[in-house]
Amino acid sequence: MHRLLVSCAAALALACSGTISFAQDGQRTDALRSGPYMSPLIVLPVTDSEDSFDPGPEFALAIGYRSEIAAIELIGGFSRPEIEGQGRTDRRSTGLNFMLAPLQGRRYLRDAHLLLGYAVTREDGEAGEMQGSGTDVLDLGLGYTPGFQVMGLNFGTRLELLYRQDRQRFETVDSPRRDVGDLVVRIGLHIPLGARPPVVPEPDAEFVKVVPPAD
Repeated sequence: MHRLLVSCAAALALACSGTISFAQDGQRTDALRSGPYMSPLIVLPVTDSEDSFDPGPEFALAIGYRSEIAAIELIGGFSRPEIEGQGRTDRRSTGLNFMLAPLQGRRYLRDAHLLLGYAVTREDGEAGEMQGSGTDVLDLGLGYTPGFQVMGLNFGTRLELLYRQDRQRFETVDSPRRDVGDLVVRIGLHIPLGARPPVVPEPDAEFVKVVPPAD
């Protein structure tokens, strides 16, 4: 599990570092323009492979920086999962996401991205076996962020479908290690924080005077 996390993170980080310097000729001026941004998000489970564990919704906030075709962000989250018969626990997570959007030349795919994320969680609450424990979380999936405007300001609707591997870091005789893989959706906003770059007008077409040949 840990080797997979390290390998995936290294691969995408290398891809980001290799592509982050290649800007497109037509710089974007919409919500997905280059610069810092923030994203308030909610994470909802799609599948539930462990009946005794209910992850519930997770509320998260991401702060990151986007280039033309890549982004990196820090993300923190809070949720209150429940173990059957033992109650709920407060779960806090801190992680790092890498995103790659290589299809900037495709009109309908320029808002799509690939995502790889890794986070660590800490769990404290009513469920006795979970107090002071935590998990390693790996996210891998696809996203799409169409833009919209409100009063002339640019925003994006962030939609992601992720495969999430959630592995508990401790194991006891009475509580075997939880290792769960499920699908989740992450929905929220993309809010650019930097100033919108000025729109450079296209140069006027050069006027060429045609002179008829002399008789």
